[in-house]
Formats: sequence, C-alpha cells, structure tokens
Amino acid sequence: MICGPIVHHPDHPEAATNPLLIVEVISESSESYDRGEKFKTYRLIPSFCEYVLIEQRTPLVEVFYKIDSKSWRYRVYDQLHQIVQFSSLEVEIPMEEIYSGIHFQS
Repeated sequence: MICGPIVHHPDHPEAATNPLLIVEVISESSESYDRGEKFKTYRLIPSFCEYVLIEQRTPLVEVFYKIDSKSWRYRVYDQLHQIVQFSSLEVEIPMEEIYSGIHFQS
C-alpha cells in the first residue's frame, strides 16, 4: 500500500521505494525468508511502517507496526471472529473477509 505518488526504484522500475504497508501471503517455502531477511530489508525503507503476514493453511494474520526506528508492535489474529487492525491506514477488516471462500481442514 502506497499513499501518494509512487516512487520507483531507479534500477528496478517495477519496484516502489515508498510503501507504507506491505502484505505477504506466506507459504511453507517462503515463510522463513518472509519473516527474516525480507522483513529486515523492508525495515530499511523510511516510509515502511506496517508488515502483515497472512497464513494460507490456517486462520492466522500477524501484524507488525513500527513504533519508532527500533521498536515494532506485534499483534496476532488467529480466530475468524476477530477484526484485524491496520494502524497505518486506520482500517479494520474482519478475519472472515480475509479468509472468505477458504475452507480449512480440521
């Protein structure tokens, strides 16, 4: 999510350099990278202040919100009746909407 005009990376015109919020749908193959090195790299972006990881195998949404340059608030949502808060956008979305049409194995 970008608020305002998109600022493109000079060497990679398809990449924006000013995201506010980044959402990743994680898979078994990408989870370690998404939680580790990728998040570490994203934190170098000055405009970046919220990171959302959405699990596809089970209802789980994790939200990291930047408090300051060294502190992040962490919230976990793991019940379909919960409402996910996106602080950077001042928006709330029910977990049921995020996982609409998805049927989980018991």
